[in-house]
Amino acid sequence: MSTTHRLFFALWPDSRTGARIGALRDETGTLDHCVANDRLHLTLAIGRDWTGFPEAEAEAMCAIAERIDSAPLTVRLDMLTGSGTSIALAPRRRAAPLVALARSLGEPLARMGMARAGWEFAPHVTIGHRKETPFTRPVSAIDMEARDFVLVHSIVGRKYTEIGRWPLVSRQGDLFATQAA
Repeated sequence: MSTTHRLFFALWPDSRTGARIGALRDETGTLDHCVANDRLHLTLAIGRDWTGFPEAEAEAMCAIAERIDSAPLTVRLDMLTGSGTSIALAPRRRAAPLVALARSLGEPLARMGMARAGWEFAPHVTIGHRKETPFTRPVSAIDMEARDFVLVHSIVGRKYTEIGRWPLVSRQGDLFATQAA
């Protein structure tokens, strides 16, 4: 059995928000597999799969992260969606700052030939897996405050390791402050 390595950028909920998402997950009924609270995340951009740890790609992704200019944001998760294989919590509306953050991470990956083929940003937090009829229904909103984002190394199906964490900071204010001085 070969090992698959994957790198991805994500928003990680704080422990309190993760617990709220987990409580909602536990209320949804029978799942074949539940995503543990400490693995809940919202993927922003994802690299392709490798058979070994992609060190050069990890370094390139860290360099991309260093250049991000995005203020902290809130993701309102207020829709429960079930596909034929998974259940996820998602925002009813795509907030422009969230889409811009995902784009600012994903576009450089694509230009460098490192993006996962066919993957498109669709904001959601997967809470579990099951095989049932697809559905969509509103739920009481859970606001996920994003003050930073992470780069994660996934050994698919086994474990996640955080490679780096960067604060969400808008540099526009700094630029204008410097020009005014």
